[in-house]
Amino acid sequence: MKKIFILLILLSLSLCTTVFASNNSSLTIQFRNIDNKEFVYPKGIVIGIYNNQDKLITSITSTGESKLEYLGLPLNSNYYLKEISTIPGYKLNTNKVSFWYFGGTTTFSYYMDLEVETGKFNLTKVLDEGSLTTYESNVSFSIYTEENILFKKILTNDLGNASISLPYGSYYLKQDEKYLNYNIPSIYNFTINSNNLNVNKTLTDYKEHTIINNTYDAASEVVSPKNDDNAQEEINVTNVPNTLNNSYLLLSLISFLVLNIYVKKNI
Repeated sequence: MKKIFILLILLSLSLCTTVFASNNSSLTIQFRNIDNKEFVYPKGIVIGIYNNQDKLITSITSTGESKLEYLGLPLNSNYYLKEISTIPGYKLNTNKVSFWYFGGTTTFSYYMDLEVETGKFNLTKVLDEGSLTTYESNVSFSIYTEENILFKKILTNDLGNASISLPYGSYYLKQDEKYLNYNIPSIYNFTINSNNLNVNKTLTDYKEHTIINNTYDAASEVVSPKNDDNAQEEINVTNVPNTLNNSYLLLSLISFLVLNIYVKKNI
């Protein structure tokens, strides 16, 4: 009786450490960073599904999506998951996770922890105000994977800086809100890998209608007077004294006086 009791205890402990799943639903796997438990979205990691005789039943490959899904395992059997191959930026996970697949409607989900190789992205955010450059604080940015999955949001500090550690991969950065009277910066694409461990980027908000990359909106351009020493001054005719008419009258008067004196002398 004592031996049976011990066997029941061992069986209970075994079941507590085994993950149970059911048919008629999806087997889903999500990947997490082993250090901080944040989700990562690797593309190309191959996961094997094995039976309890260590026979490979099938393999599935991560696609960069938020979940890896599989349907169609035989019922009422024991299985385990194990990583078969990894990709640059992730170390091979040799741990196994066991589960018992039985009839029902519940969904089995597994978080596979990966040892992630990371790099660092450093952002500086400034406002261009002509001769003055202002560092912009409390600006929110979203970082997306190349599969358009939101990975993380970051916020600039009082010095306009924000830094984040990222797993190897390709990303793009997008400012969440537009600053009043300033153009929002373009989306910035970048890659973290063994040859590019530290990415530094300064993003600048320019005032609206400012010439950027030799392009501008001509309809909204404000043209200032040009200071050109060689430029001819425009003459306003209405403000020029009528010197021609005055000279003509004076000449007529002088001619009349001369003629009058001549006539008097010859009488």
